[in-house]
Amino acid sequence: MVTQKYSVPWEEAVKGFFLHKRAVRNLSTAKWYRAYTTKLRIWAEPQGITLEDFTKRNLDAYLAHRSDEGKSPTTLHHDALAACHFFEWCSRNDIVSRDPLAEYKVRNAPKTYKYLPTEENVRDLLDAVLNFYDKTQNRSSAKGHSANNRTFHRDRTYAIELVKLDTACRIGEIMNFKVSDYGKTEKGRQLTVRQAKGRQPRVLPVSPSCAEAIDEWMKVRNRVISKVPESQDEGWLFMSETGGRGNEGNYLRGLKNIIRWAGLPDQMNNHSQRRFSITTSAKDENGGLLFAQQQAGHTDPKTTMIYVTLDSDYLRDRHERVAVVKGLLTSTRAKKKPRLV
Repeated sequence: MVTQKYSVPWEEAVKGFFLHKRAVRNLSTAKWYRAYTTKLRIWAEPQGITLEDFTKRNLDAYLAHRSDEGKSPTTLHHDALAACHFFEWCSRNDIVSRDPLAEYKVRNAPKTYKYLPTEENVRDLLDAVLNFYDKTQNRSSAKGHSANNRTFHRDRTYAIELVKLDTACRIGEIMNFKVSDYGKTEKGRQLTVRQAKGRQPRVLPVSPSCAEAIDEWMKVRNRVISKVPESQDEGWLFMSETGGRGNEGNYLRGLKNIIRWAGLPDQMNNHSQRRFSITTSAKDENGGLLFAQQQAGHTDPKTTMIYVTLDSDYLRDRHERVAVVKGLLTSTRAKKKPRLV
């Protein structure tokens, strides 16, 4: 018989779990957990399955149900992972008497193909950003947009793309930059990530070319923000047209339009550019992986390696330089004594 102590309803537990994740993780991660546990709740409640009654067999049945709905193996992996985290939290907070999924083995998600843009793709994108807002190159960009508006979006987008490539920052981190986070030292410009996904702030160097793009954008920003009282300037480095914080969703939708207009591969997106930056940094032979890890803001190098994709040209170059077989055969031939007859 279930006692009153363990009669917390699903909805209340899911809400408490979300608040906990919100306190210890960033908002997008907390929402991720809430979405998956809410789907589990919607499945379990109509069947009369309480939190206390939940078992590993119930999770198996839920995953089978999700599979029948056509969900991918990766989604099923996320379903199981979220459920395990949820019940572990419920157990620690006396919502259930024990963790029913403590020994549940979550099946690893299958590894999917990771698209890596070529250097030519990335250069074409940067060119496309400049041309997209040029009415002589793209007449549709002039419809309903003033010259000042096109300059605003062109210089902001170009600067953001270079920052993304130069620092491997997440788009959320970039939108969180304040003007005060962009500084100058004796050795050059730098950006300070104060609000990071892993909660660990970091200082990143900015290359001269990237700094030049940011400085050009700052001229536009200063011109736009000068029209409002100084007290109303919230200080966002890559502010929106209204002076507020730039919205990631709106920006990425605009970037997708540029990619399509330029005829670039559909797989090319914000995440593939971050992968390109991290991979390029990691390929450096002198501590490249460590640098890429710090730059990306990963606490574990294993996470960094998930992003690293070595293209065929790089593998061929390394293969030729190492020359395992050539070295073995050359050494073997050198040891052989010449025949006398």
